[in-house]
Amino acid sequence: MGRYLNVVMREMCKRVGADFKKINPKKEGWYLTYSWTIEQEEKFKEWFVDYLYKNTKARNEILAFPLKNKKHIERALSWFLLDYGWRIVDFETMVGMTSKDAEVYFGKGTFKHIKKSDYLKGITITMNEKGEGVVPARDWKNAWNDKRGRGVYPWEWD
Repeated sequence: MGRYLNVVMREMCKRVGADFKKINPKKEGWYLTYSWTIEQEEKFKEWFVDYLYKNTKARNEILAFPLKNKKHIERALSWFLLDYGWRIVDFETMVGMTSKDAEVYFGKGTFKHIKKSDYLKGITITMNEKGEGVVPARDWKNAWNDKRGRGVYPWEWD
């Protein structure tokens, strides 16, 4: 792995709480070990495009056609994330899940970020008799858009 791809991989790991030293890109399915929210992926995309746009050597190492063009970099990034990006967190899976189950499903590092995420602001996670957190049922499919199809943030619900 080249020097600049190393920088990109370290940044990906940092964003999900993964230890870069423990990631083995030669192992099949290594990118399925962690997951991130759409928000985390979007912030990574912004960082990646900015990093490659400003860094000629990184562009030359990572891109097949190293053009200094943000649209071109974004297209290359889409392919990169399709092949090597972390899984996107599926919030429907969390409905009714205990915090222990969610931690096992999403992984410790990702779950730690989910608990801090803006996606869960305004949601009350209750405790069951075992002292585990339980995410309430919610209409996750329709919660992200209003009647006009405009994106809605969780704090705008209800």
